[in-house]
Amino acid sequence: MIRRISPVSILFLFGFLSGVPMSDVYPVQKIIIDTDFVRPPQDDALAVMLALKSPELKILGLTTVAGNASREQATTDLLWMLEKMGRTEIPVYEGADLSL
Repeated sequence: MIRRISPVSILFLFGFLSGVPMSDVYPVQKIIIDTDFVRPPQDDALAVMLALKSPELKILGLTTVAGNASREQATTDLLWMLEKMGRTEIPVYEGADLSL
């Protein structure tokens, strides 16, 4: 069976092997993250930290909701982490105060 390599795969491979940042190959993705963030870092916390460090992503805002903890706790913890990471310019909005 013959497999074909897609043009996207070739661009990705070229960018990876040449040391060219992926943001030079693909446009930066604008995202908004909705999270039930809690400390110490849980699943959402790790995802937010990775997104904050990614040159391929531009975070337009973060929203906090009740889930693993209350909405207020999620917001407080998220603001704490943004301060520690030096990213206080990212807006944080509070969402639902009850789990759906």
